[in-house]
Amino acid sequence: MCIRDSYSFFTKLIKLHRLPPGENAARFLGVNPYFLNDYNLAKRNYNAGSLARIIGHLRKADTMSKGVNNPSTNSAEILKELTFKILHDPK
Repeated sequence: MCIRDSYSFFTKLIKLHRLPPGENAARFLGVNPYFLNDYNLAKRNYNAGSLARIIGHLRKADTMSKGVNNPSTNSAEILKELTFKILHDPK
């Protein structure tokens, strides 16, 4: 999964937290209804504050992977650090 896919997933989680009552979640998110269970599970694990921090981590990793303020860290290390930050974000 690339950073762009992760960004899309987590922004959809933010939208899911703001789902208007009575709204069709799959249509609101623009996803196949088959995947709603994945999104609902992730919603229980990440609150809105965590999601905002995660989006920040994703943006930073994206710029680092493009060499901005990062002359030497390779992409594997950037991904490793990003994964750690996402999994260990305080809930």
